[in-house]
Amino acid sequence: MATGMIWFDNDPHKNINEKIKFAVEYYQKKFGSEPTVCFLNPKFEGKLLNSDSEIEFDYNPGLSPDYIWIGLRQQIA
Repeated sequence: MATGMIWFDNDPHKNINEKIKFAVEYYQKKFGSEPTVCFLNPKFEGKLLNSDSEIEFDYNPGLSPDYIWIGLRQQIA
């Protein structure tokens, strides 16, 4: 299970890496912590640039390509 937020960005002039960067910055301002997981539409699999971030990327066909789900993956005890 995970908790987080949905980020919508349909700007055709930004690539997926830029969209993720804006979503992460907003998340950090809003929640005061770094997200640990990011879900994207599977069409972006293999298209992400390497980053210094510790964010884990996962893919969900239920997400529209214009949406990014970003948040925290909760550990099950």
